[in-house]
Amino acid sequence: MPDELKWTHVTNTQLVDYFDKDLTGDEEDRIEIHLARCEECAQRAREAYTRCNRWEQWSARSYNEAFLRVVIRNALESVAGEVLEDDTWKGRIYHWRSASAGLADGVVKVTIEAVKNASRIVTEGMDDLLRPGARWQFTLQTDPIAVRGAAGGRKQPPKIALAGGSGGSAARVKVEDHDDSAREVVISVDQFPRSQPAPIVILTSIGNRGKDKPRILQMRRQGQGLIARYKDLPAGEYLVVFEPLSAADTR
Repeated sequence: MPDELKWTHVTNTQLVDYFDKDLTGDEEDRIEIHLARCEECAQRAREAYTRCNRWEQWSARSYNEAFLRVVIRNALESVAGEVLEDDTWKGRIYHWRSASAGLADGVVKVTIEAVKNASRIVTEGMDDLLRPGARWQFTLQTDPIAVRGAAGGRKQPPKIALAGGSGGSAARVKVEDHDDSAREVVISVDQFPRSQPAPIVILTSIGNRGKDKPRILQMRRQGQGLIARYKDLPAGEYLVVFEPLSAADTR
């Protein structure tokens, strides 16, 4: 699929073909990406849906979710093409792409800001990126640590996402700001069974395709749990995506 769309706007003919499912998968992806970015075309799509009385539940949010599914799929294709740590990793990425259709066991959106203490985490709207029975369904959690120098009563942006799992375990995704202005995303899992393989986690940028390669890590053991760190992240928007566990792993 080309890096950029070949048209300035989606044409009415392309919209009709899209509604009628007469396009290839790549062509559908290109239109969905454009609709997620272009309010003018999204408005024309809404009007077209209203006129033909189809997809009554359609919304702009659905196009954003479709765009993020493309982001995840592109990230998987990118890391699959690299020389991974071993053949086991390659097999797991292939299974993720094929058997799980690119869906994940957990997803959060992270916005890294250039200003210290302004970065934030978003969990809303991520549900459609999860496979059925996903292990980690994240919600926001307040950071209990006070920010030095913050104005009294000023609300800080959410920097922690928390998900409960089976067996009393919990997963967390947290943005950390350091004194040298570096930003770091820390992923941790409590009480993860040693009999199960540690999941692969991918961090991929949103809207900067082709410039920033996805970062792939396998969580390492720390005590009874797991941890992974993505360091020195430049300002931008990212998805943190957890590899789906196999049926055997979720028992």
